[in-house]
Order: sequence, then C-alpha cells, then structure tokens
Amino acid sequence: MIIRLDELDCETTQAPRNGKGVVECFPYKALYGLNVRIKTFNMMNLIPGSAIGLHKHENDMEGYLVLDGTARYSDNGNETVLESGDLAVCRKGESHSMEAFAEEGVTFLAFILEELH
Repeated sequence: MIIRLDELDCETTQAPRNGKGVVECFPYKALYGLNVRIKTFNMMNLIPGSAIGLHKHENDMEGYLVLDGTARYSDNGNETVLESGDLAVCRKGESHSMEAFAEEGVTFLAFILEELH
C-alpha cells in the first residue's frame, strides 16, 4: 500500500499548545486503529546506488516514510517511485524492496509493527 503525501488532507492548527504561528499536519489515517506493537523504529539513510532487497514479511508489517530523496520501490512486484512524504506499507504476508537510484540517496523512517491479537 502506498500513501502519497499529495493525497493527504492538510489540517492546520493556530498557535499549537499555546505556541505561536501555524502547524500543518498531514495525517496518515490508513494506519489509525491498527492493533499493533512497535518492534523497531529507525531513521535510515540509503546511500546512492544501494538497495534493500526484496523480502517478505511473514509475521509482521513494515512501513517506510520517505523524508528526503527519491526511491524506486517494489510493492509486491508493482514498481513505483517514492518521494518525500510518501508512505509505503508492507503488510503481513506481503513483499517489498527499495532502491536509492538518484544521486542524493534516500532518508526515511523505517518501522516494523507486530499485530496484537
């Protein structure tokens, strides 16, 4: 599943928590309500020309939230390009891979979630 930043509704708050100015929030609502435990949560730098190989998530799910750069991503064999703000979610039983094919590499948050019963 790919959630594109430009498809999210921007919510704004004036003077958040008695601060000043405006904060913009782009909620990834597709993840709301999941009954999960966070197993890992990492900021990652995928160096230009590097790749995370195709792998299947047998007992958990993984998300990649691109912070900076452009990546080639395989979502169960469907190739796409991820850009800043895009979220890729690989659910239990699915497969994915990611490659930093541009000169700047890719910085992203990677998190593995375990479903609770």
